[in-house]
Amino acid sequence: KAPLWMVSVVSFTLILLANIFTCLSDSKMYMIPLLSGLASGFAFLYFALKALEVKKKWAKNTLWVLSGISYVLIVASRPSMALAFMGFLPLVFFDIFQQGKIQVWLPSLVYLGTPVVLGALAIMWYNGARFSGPFDFGNSYQLTVHDCREYTMSLKMLPYAFIHYFVQGPSYGGNFPWLKASYYTMDYGRYLYVDKCLGVLAYPATIMAFFSPAVCSFKKDLGKALSFLCIPILCLLVAWVDTCTGVHYRYVYDILAVFSIPALMTWLDVYTRSKGKMKVNILVVGLVLIAATAYVAYALIVSQDFDHLFHRLTF
Repeated sequence: KAPLWMVSVVSFTLILLANIFTCLSDSKMYMIPLLSGLASGFAFLYFALKALEVKKKWAKNTLWVLSGISYVLIVASRPSMALAFMGFLPLVFFDIFQQGKIQVWLPSLVYLGTPVVLGALAIMWYNGARFSGPFDFGNSYQLTVHDCREYTMSLKMLPYAFIHYFVQGPSYGGNFPWLKASYYTMDYGRYLYVDKCLGVLAYPATIMAFFSPAVCSFKKDLGKALSFLCIPILCLLVAWVDTCTGVHYRYVYDILAVFSIPALMTWLDVYTRSKGKMKVNILVVGLVLIAATAYVAYALIVSQDFDHLFHRLTF
């Protein structure tokens, strides 16, 4: 029940936090799967939540199929991002189960799950035919700075994942806009591809995610509460998996948009539940954090050495 203008601000902020503009400003091929994964992820959420609202069976079933296809496309684009988007499954499933009897909610699961299963089988067949196995997405065939086949998962990398992907802040750029992605050198105990990075919490609006437990009721809205609880855990898991193969600011985009949705929804929730002076304070604090987030996103675009599709204007 938030005002339309606040919903509009949140929608635009989510675009900033997904770093859509950052990806679009860089012509590197690495940005294409990120943009594809983000587009598919937002489509998955939209179709699923829309399916819960419509009444006509044919429309509901069509939306569930589209939602399932969209999730498969996340996997095909960026598998690690698909793991982060799994955090929204409790929200979707609990809403499905609340539709009534099994005759009502079972078809929804079938229409959602069928394209996911078929898509997963198709992807595994493709990976097996093109690469070394059904779960090989081509990582071992990359001609990068190091042989990717030597990378292994290690729990020792978990603290580094938290540092790089969550709390690593920007560095001073010297010129306007003064901020840029930073570079941390640490002793990882093994070779690790490390480049400039900017953690999730370097974008100030994401801090509001820590207040989500205060507005999520396990009694009134169990699905939403479980999703908001699972999302940070899954984001940390994705960060750990990514860190075991390397560190780069674009890898953070696997989790940034997913982590940001609870933060922005919490702001709207707290605002609508507050009254009087507290309502004004919540509004002001949120807008300040969003403005700071917009500045950080803008600084990253301007300060990084991108292969721009266009020529920069120099004065």
